[in-house]
Amino acid sequence: MALVQTLSSAGPMSPGGGGGGGPSGLVEPPLVAASAPAAPAQPEPEEPVIDIVINNVVSSFSVSCHLDLKHIAQNGHNVEYRRENGMVTMKMRRPYTTASMWSSGKITCTGSTSEAEARVAARRVARYLQKELSYPARFRNFRVVNVLGTCTMPFSIKIADFSQKYPRIASYEPELHPGVTYRINHLKATLKVFSTGSITVTAPSVSAVQQAIEHIFPLVYEFRKDKSPEEAAAAAAARARQLADSDLELDDSSDGSDD
Repeated sequence: MALVQTLSSAGPMSPGGGGGGGPSGLVEPPLVAASAPAAPAQPEPEEPVIDIVINNVVSSFSVSCHLDLKHIAQNGHNVEYRRENGMVTMKMRRPYTTASMWSSGKITCTGSTSEAEARVAARRVARYLQKELSYPARFRNFRVVNVLGTCTMPFSIKIADFSQKYPRIASYEPELHPGVTYRINHLKATLKVFSTGSITVTAPSVSAVQQAIEHIFPLVYEFRKDKSPEEAAAAAAARARQLADSDLELDDSSDGSDD
């Protein structure tokens, strides 16, 4: 971008610099000829932009009171009593999440697409137990326990060569799984790297997912290869679906204020 700005700012100055000579008819042709070589100048290639999609945020919290699961199953809305697991599940639409409740008062929420949305969902579950089912619920010990994110590199990856270079932290067993399992211990993150350029990440937080992608990018870039037309078409279709899903989620979460 700096090169383009320099060239464009130099163009208008040329007529003024040559205007002190003879007639304009003698001056204009050299100016046109001099400016012609500058026209093909190409801007510097932009760095690829990689979109990280957060698919699921799992959170945990406590309501600091005993829960009667049978009573919740009989009087709650959108609930299911799973006797074999000793818990009740409750589905919410805004935000679209599923809460799993145990009699001890511990609750986990899954399905959120951000940490803020996970907190809103957790508070609404606690408020529902408090107002609708008359439990002395208190919102306590909220934390995000796991985050699942995905991204697609703008190139395919030679995963066999990649796993051979990092044998201690990259595991590749094509008979069992089509991707390479790569672990980043200091981030507590596990990545699945596929030959198509798709990468899935599980980590304790959204920031850890982003740091894991930033860590893995220069490593897999060394083993990049061009995508086949089929892979490029599949990646474009997947990106279109992700954008459409994100737009729908924004519309559904218009009433997402935290009470």
